Amino acid sequence: MLIRITKIFDLLKNNKKNLLNPHKVRVKLFSIFSFSITLFLLFFNIVSSQDSPVENFRFREPNLLESDAFSMIGDSRTQYIFQLGANSDWDSQYFLGELRGECSSNKTTIQNLGIGGSTTRDWIYIFEKEILKLEEISNRVVLMLGGNDAIRLSNKLKNKNDSATVDEELEEIHSRLKLIIQTLLDKGKEVIVQTHFLASPRKKSPSNKIIEKYLIGLNQRIIRDYSENKVEKVSVAIIEPKFPSIFFLDNAHLNQLGFKAHAHYLNLELKKRCWW
Repeated sequence: MLIRITKIFDLLKNNKKNLLNPHKVRVKLFSIFSFSITLFLLFFNIVSSQDSPVENFRFREPNLLESDAFSMIGDSRTQYIFQLGANSDWDSQYFLGELRGECSSNKTTIQNLGIGGSTTRDWIYIFEKEILKLEEISNRVVLMLGGNDAIRLSNKLKNKNDSATVDEELEEIHSRLKLIIQTLLDKGKEVIVQTHFLASPRKKSPSNKIIEKYLIGLNQRIIRDYSENKVEKVSVAIIEPKFPSIFFLDNAHLNQLGFKAHAHYLNLELKKRCWW
């Protein structure tokens, strides 16, 4: 960031147009500053959440509004929506906001319940202990969970990646996801489960390839159990698994272009269900 700011001041010294238009410089500086702060908060929330009790997790929007068309449950990929270096939200006019149709009626907002660093175990605990009551969630829920479970599984197994062990562990993660879905269904909720997209192509480490393998396995299980109306009131939003590197803010999280693409794929299922 310091290098980029230095470049701006160099332009100030050498470019009279910039000297005559300091507003442009202030806008550029603010954009860089807000992007840096947002990235720091993202990193801090993910790291602190992984080591904190579930009770200390921060829900982004714990209060359900009358204007909320549905609720979104997930981890940092749900919680943080980036637009021009600032934290935005799913109902922004640049993302799902511009795709809103007649089905949403007078519902113009979306409850964002993403928690950076959260896992399926965390959400089971949240519901069991009523840290977030199910009555405080919309009757329509979009869900994306299991990404952090895959990361922790890679740390747990390390070099023990025989197919039998991996399959058993993935089934356990998926069974927890199924329990969360069933908990929502038992309270009269309808659910759209999103598949996972993989990390940025820029990240090609051996551990990342293992995590990608796990995410693909989780996607296969989601599609196996919930596609084609296999379970009443549950369907699958298939998200493009391989976004190009220009769609990523970092190795795991999308930037403005990426979220716009993500919103497009999610909206296909939202329109089928007439939620938005």
